[in-house]
This record gives sequence, C-alpha cells and structure tokens, in this order.
Amino acid sequence: MRTPEEREAEMIAEGKASNITDGLREIWKQEYEKYKDMKREELVITLKVGE
Repeated sequence: MRTPEEREAEMIAEGKASNITDGLREIWKQEYEKYKDMKREELVITLKVGE
C-alpha cells in the first residue's frame, strides 16, 4: 500500500500536480489508514481448457 506522500509524489512525477487537492489528500489518508495493516497475497489461477 502506497502512503499518501508516495501517491502525491507519483502524481507530481506524472505531471498531474494540478489535480492534487486537500480533499484528495484526505481521501488518500483515509484509505491508507483503513488498509495499511492488510496483508497482500498473490493469487495464481490456472485455467485448463478442454478437459
């Protein structure tokens, strides 16, 4: 999970700094606080066709 600061830096690097607002920063902060402790696991799905 990227921090709000990482998300802001990424948008600036992509030339989208004008899209960053205090409201967007608040949303990022809320999302980060909500999901920061979740564990991420990779899920691999193999489809076998014709069996």
